[in-house]
Amino acid sequence: MTKFNLAAAVIGTGYIGIQHLEALTSIVSKVVVCNVDVQSGKAAADRFGCRFYSDYEEMFKKEKI
Repeated sequence: MTKFNLAAAVIGTGYIGIQHLEALTSIVSKVVVCNVDVQSGKAAADRFGCRFYSDYEEMFKKEKI
């Protein structure tokens, strides 16, 4: 499948967040993930090959989403 040259952010790594990560990482070129729970956020980011943030404001300052 061709990936679109887009960037997306997923905030939260609960059930729906993981579903969004699964879908987005297969169709867009860049996905970042943010979650206040560092352990589960990093685990999800590692699983999907994404950059992780624990603060959404920092994420939006550093990433072009």
